[in-house]
Amino acid sequence: MHLLQVVGNEGTERSMKDPGSCSRILWVILAAALSWSATVVAAGAEAPQLTRRGSGEVWSWESARGSVVVVDFFAHWCVPCLEVSRQIKAGIDEYYANAGAHPRRVPIRVLPVNVDATGGSRTDRFIRSAGLENVYEDPEGRWMSALGGKGLPFIVILDATGQDWQGTPPVAATFEGFPGLEALRDRIDGLGGVEPARVSDSASHESTSDGVWRWLLARPVSNLLELGTEALWDSNYRLFQSSASWREARPGWEYLMQTGWNRYDLDYEPAPTDFISQPTNLREDMVSVLGRVRVRYHSRLRLELSGGWYDGFSDYRSVWLDEYYRQFFEPVPGYRSADPGGFHVGPALQWEAVPGSMMVQAGLVYQFDQVSPGYEKEPFRPLVRGTENLDTLAGTVGIENVFTDRWRVSQEVRFTDTTDRDLRIGYRFSANGALGSDWVARLVGAVTHEGPSFLSWQVQGSLDFDVDQRWFVGVFGRYYDDNGLVRDPRLVSSASPPLATFRTGLALRHQSGGFSCKLAAGPYWTSYDEVPLISQDFSTLYASREWFFVEAAVGYRF
Repeated sequence: MHLLQVVGNEGTERSMKDPGSCSRILWVILAAALSWSATVVAAGAEAPQLTRRGSGEVWSWESARGSVVVVDFFAHWCVPCLEVSRQIKAGIDEYYANAGAHPRRVPIRVLPVNVDATGGSRTDRFIRSAGLENVYEDPEGRWMSALGGKGLPFIVILDATGQDWQGTPPVAATFEGFPGLEALRDRIDGLGGVEPARVSDSASHESTSDGVWRWLLARPVSNLLELGTEALWDSNYRLFQSSASWREARPGWEYLMQTGWNRYDLDYEPAPTDFISQPTNLREDMVSVLGRVRVRYHSRLRLELSGGWYDGFSDYRSVWLDEYYRQFFEPVPGYRSADPGGFHVGPALQWEAVPGSMMVQAGLVYQFDQVSPGYEKEPFRPLVRGTENLDTLAGTVGIENVFTDRWRVSQEVRFTDTTDRDLRIGYRFSANGALGSDWVARLVGAVTHEGPSFLSWQVQGSLDFDVDQRWFVGVFGRYYDDNGLVRDPRLVSSASPPLATFRTGLALRHQSGGFSCKLAAGPYWTSYDEVPLISQDFSTLYASREWFFVEAAVGYRF
């Protein structure tokens, strides 16, 4: 959730909170029903000669006889491969190093295989970052293709426990995409030609609650601590955001906890038509807490529950408007000081409809906001207070497709229903991929409509260059446009006029081992159309501005 938007809380750009046909949905369901993440093959595929990176030693399949071999195909330019290789290293290789980890005492061997022969030092850095050992080479992914691999990550489980195979062991399962450690272990534990080791009576009668606790307290596979801050300012407004998050992945589930703090520092300047308000400095804080838990129900379905709470104004525009109404109406009977805040909660699910190439996701969120309301006073009538409590129900449906091993595209449709508002419908498209071994491109487009006439659209993109797999430089930009907020029926309207913004900048990122840091900076322009007569009191709020922003973040994964 991007908290430092420079314009209000309406529309895609204005918010402080972060279509398809029925026939297409039926096709997705049909495709999912006809696919599965694990493919059992009767006999192993012949592999080209695998040589050990750095030594030229040839891999011997005879040395693997009697074991289960987990093959982890990777390439340095595959973004998710790094995390997958780390999890396999910790959750498979190190986990099964314990002699009693496999129920049949079968030895488990992990075989990391690099499929890109052009990476050179970049591949070496990938290997060090993932903590891999004894990496072998499959030039240009020939063996991977022979096994049916079409994209990365690609994981193959070979059953070498039998004695009747020749050449290479039979393929027990293949996974396009990462199915999770629990799914891999379930498949691995089912292999082996001897009876499972005898389980003690105490273990066989383990209660359900004990099993749940053992699952919850399982050793973490990875931890990630991130700290970030952003500053955005012009001659009158100074906006700051800071956040700290902790992400922990365990076998079968993961959780995220995040805290945030925002500071709005404004020089409040009344409009020339406002003869009542006085200039002043405003300083308001907002604090927030966010939590999320994801559970992998099985190899292809992941469930999620998230929730959050905040206290304070959600954007600088609300701070400005609250001061305007306070100075006008504080002495009038019926005025009450604002106490903004809110919370949200909602479930979501992700379903790998076509393993390795299609992900379907859906979510539902309920949000409650207590906002700073507007006021209206007509002669000889009581003070009228605007809506203070907002209930929002939002639903999302999305699909992500992996078209090649380097390109993926996602689409999402969002429906939002808020108190006293018409239904808002939004569509978002994003694509990202590798333009070779050193360049990564990202493109995002979105459009939003709300009745009777609000329409906004935006496009943004970035291009990153990998200098040496430790240093990355990039350029990015975003353009946003809308036709103005829906006018309210008051004598004096605080609704904003049409708006266009443009943001661009340069980014520098460093990654070494588990440590990473990022610095980005650039200009930000906001341009409003002429403020209409009924909104002249808000002309200083809706003035075109030139901003400058700086973002900084550090992270440590272990």
